[in-house]
Amino acid sequence: MPRVTTLFRVLKSWGLTVEYVPGWSTRGSTSFDPVGVVGHWTAGPRGTDKRPSLRIVTEGRPSLPGPLCNVYLDRRGVCVIVAAGRANHAGKGAWRGYSGNSRFLGIEAEAADNADWTDAQREAYPILCAALLDAIGSTDAGMVCGHSEYAGPRKIDINGYTPNQLRAQTQSVIDGLRPVGNLDPEEDLTVSQYTELKQGIDSLQNSIQSQQVDFVSTAGRAGQTNFIGALEQILTLQRQILTRIEKLELEKES
Repeated sequence: MPRVTTLFRVLKSWGLTVEYVPGWSTRGSTSFDPVGVVGHWTAGPRGTDKRPSLRIVTEGRPSLPGPLCNVYLDRRGVCVIVAAGRANHAGKGAWRGYSGNSRFLGIEAEAADNADWTDAQREAYPILCAALLDAIGSTDAGMVCGHSEYAGPRKIDINGYTPNQLRAQTQSVIDGLRPVGNLDPEEDLTVSQYTELKQGIDSLQNSIQSQQVDFVSTAGRAGQTNFIGALEQILTLQRQILTRIEKLELEKES
């Protein structure tokens, strides 16, 4: 797998908003055989609504040539593909026995630190991780890690997310959600069927939330983590269904 040139198609298939830097499909070394994903933040300006780090992660800096990631995640949750080949992002370190930039895709999210995430980024990040794993033929969210986990004390990103939470969310996406863009028109549902499905999911959410206190008190911290993960999965599915309904309504009007 010298370069992962399917990135645009695969990310779109997972319902993500995707853009790209011109030349992405030939950017990055062909010495590339990724098995996982390393998550980063850019440490750029706090609260920006621009893309101040995009040029740097594409072209690099004096001490480190670009590309510095494969996908840049902007403040609105837009995934900008920077490079299909090996990027200089992970450096020295290891995760689950694998080491080096040639073994990991890299994500750079535009954020100053762990207190600077936007809701759109938090929604997109686990879906992006699932999509990148899909692009390399994996369904194991355990191969997603934060730079701090890969590199140790010399790095702090993405501690505040946290990486454990990101892995749990990513696995929920992988296990529970089918990429919307993969639907064949003949297999797709009608607006009324999607609406009926959403009503059922809303009812399930209300039922789960009504039992939250009893469940968490008896299941402990691990149960609480699983409970939150289940609710996040339901909320993500609800958003995807609403997006699909809106798209079908627009298609019907055009």
